[in-house]
Amino acid sequence: MTRRISRNPLIPAAVTSFAIATAALLTAGCGPASSSATPGSGSPGAGGSGSAAPAITTVSPPASPSAATAPSASGSAASGGAGSAGSGAGASASGTPDTARSDCTGDDLKVTVGSGQGAAGSSIVPVVFTNTSGGPCGIQGFPGVSLVNSGGVIGAPATRDSSRPVSIITLAPGAKASALLKIADAENYPSSTCKTDTSSSLQVYPPNETASVDVPYKGTGCRNKSVKLLQVQPVVPGSGS
Repeated sequence: MTRRISRNPLIPAAVTSFAIATAALLTAGCGPASSSATPGSGSPGAGGSGSAAPAITTVSPPASPSAATAPSASGSAASGGAGSAGSGAGASASGTPDTARSDCTGDDLKVTVGSGQGAAGSSIVPVVFTNTSGGPCGIQGFPGVSLVNSGGVIGAPATRDSSRPVSIITLAPGAKASALLKIADAENYPSSTCKTDTSSSLQVYPPNETASVDVPYKGTGCRNKSVKLLQVQPVVPGSGS
């Protein structure tokens, strides 16, 4: 009985010691795990969350300016459209080529002769067309020109210098176009061939017109129609002087 009593207290003591040791180990294991989980879930979680937020925030501002720019650009475009329309209206009012009539008529034009200049065996004078109408009109091609006096047309009308390009010229009110007229000297031909006569005017048909205008011009022509003294160029912008 004595041996049985003396052995029994040792077993509970050993079990108790084992239980205490196990509890201590478990506690120690839980402590670090808990401590390690705290930084892991706190720092990284917040850091990850903080990373995503700046990305969205950073993307957000560009979208904002973009949105602000869009209306602005749209307003600009609208404004430009209006500006264009305004320009178009202004252009129309000022008479750009697209609003010009296709041809200037004799009633639209004042015809004059500019200052001539001498050349070898000839003289060159500009026949000038001024738009005296209230709006723009188009002029193109060659005028018809002859020397005349009280007895009528002297000799042959002007031939055309077809080596020169022809273009449409839009004349605003008050603007001028001109065609250079070359007049060969009648003295270049024998008197019997030329049959000279003195002119008092140039008879001028504006391009594409059938009505003529007489413009004062004193010169010498040949009544012989086979002698071609006159040659005219197509109209060009300006007064030709």
